[in-house]
Amino acid sequence: MAADTTFCFTFYPGDYLRDTNCLSPATQVVYDRMMCEHMRNTCITHEQHGFFTRKLTDEERMELNQVLTKVDGGYLIAWIADSIAKKRAYSASRAENRAGKKKIKGNNICESYDSHMEDENENRNRKGNSKEGIGGVGEKGETFSTNSNFSNSKDIFIVPEMIGIFKQHNPGYVKQTEKDYPAARKIAELIADEESVHLEEESGFLVVKDVWETIVTFTAQDSFYKNFSLSQVEKHIQSIILKLRNAREEVVDGPVAGGMITHNLNAAALAMQILRSKRS
Repeated sequence: MAADTTFCFTFYPGDYLRDTNCLSPATQVVYDRMMCEHMRNTCITHEQHGFFTRKLTDEERMELNQVLTKVDGGYLIAWIADSIAKKRAYSASRAENRAGKKKIKGNNICESYDSHMEDENENRNRKGNSKEGIGGVGEKGETFSTNSNFSNSKDIFIVPEMIGIFKQHNPGYVKQTEKDYPAARKIAELIADEESVHLEEESGFLVVKDVWETIVTFTAQDSFYKNFSLSQVEKHIQSIILKLRNAREEVVDGPVAGGMITHNLNAAALAMQILRSKRS
């Protein structure tokens, strides 16, 4: 049998909220990064833990460690590790039962599901060896999910970073992971496309992050958008960019170097000043 490279897990909102409900925004961003890392490794090594927590204070680091489980070689998020183990056990069990299994005619749905679970490890292993992936992970998923295969690079961290920025500018915001992760991912891809940068590269990662912070600074102050959830911002992103563009064009005369969004969103503070003068 092919080597097991399955690190998929079932997302349980209750377990996630139990761990993160009392975390500070900075600590929760690190927790989210570690959750993403679990897509590739069951254990978060001491080196990875040090990398993820390098910008946290001692108090924040202690806060994070309270919701992690320390094991030989590093740390793990217990409910995720448990889910991974159950997924592997089920897939292995179905694969072992493949030989001689009685097929029931007319029940295509059950047959298809069983075949999928039996072959899950083998299929993911073949994807992992695909040339289309980076670091043997495989194709990128279009949105965040427990089965997404983000590349082994900076772009795996952009969504937690974006959500962290959004929460910093909207302190009372209650994160909705199942909606916010796909929304943030779509916005990141839109910005990267408009700026002609790649999320896999550090320079592109920083451009997307800076542009997103400009957008969030604007929406957090705007009377119409300030109460929007992140998923609502994603649905209205074109209108938000257009509003910023109109504000920017009132004071910018002539072309400015850079991508389309950078040209229109060069300084959120300037856009805010224009909007305030309109309302006065």
